[in-house]
Amino acid sequence: MGYTLPRGGARIEVDLLNAFQAKGLEEGNPTAQSVPGSGLFLARPILPRRLTVSVAYGFGSPAQAER
Repeated sequence: MGYTLPRGGARIEVDLLNAFQAKGLEEGNPTAQSVPGSGLFLARPILPRRLTVSVAYGFGSPAQAER
């Protein structure tokens, strides 16, 4: 979600990763060749929830940016 401040030249953004998932493992790698009976399981971890807030500010006027 983001919001641009009017007449300020700044933008605030908030990102939430994995809002509804728990810790665990996701699908494996279907392209990997595994040896039958080896007990090897390839998977990707589900990352924990993360909230990121960022602020961006433009130092030039819009007229200068168009040049």
